[in-house]
Amino acid sequence: NRPRHLYRITEKGERAFLYLLRETCRTAPVEKRDIDIALAFLDFLPPQERVSLLQERHDKLHRTRAELIERQQNTHRLFPNLHPWVETGVQHSLGRIEFEIEWNKSLLDSIATWRQQQRNQ
Repeated sequence: NRPRHLYRITEKGERAFLYLLRETCRTAPVEKRDIDIALAFLDFLPPQERVSLLQERHDKLHRTRAELIERQQNTHRLFPNLHPWVETGVQHSLGRIEFEIEWNKSLLDSIATWRQQQRNQ
């Protein structure tokens, strides 16, 4: 016997939604890459710490990939007739994480041998 409420979008709200949708499709930025900034200053750290920190990042990337794959499998199980554009978004996320894993691995393979720059005191 609880009261029920019916909500609907206003014309103004629909226009705002469509505007934001179109702008996002046109101009969605590639996510920030803070790791690129960290790399510029990585020589402040001792080689072993560099490796340790990037190994932590590598492990986190693997966990993130596993979570995405599990979410994808659950979604397919729950929604077998998934719209292709939803699947495309998931594939985009998986492709980006796969690239990051490979890139981070190549970085791990070489980072310990990067020489530390002498800093003027």
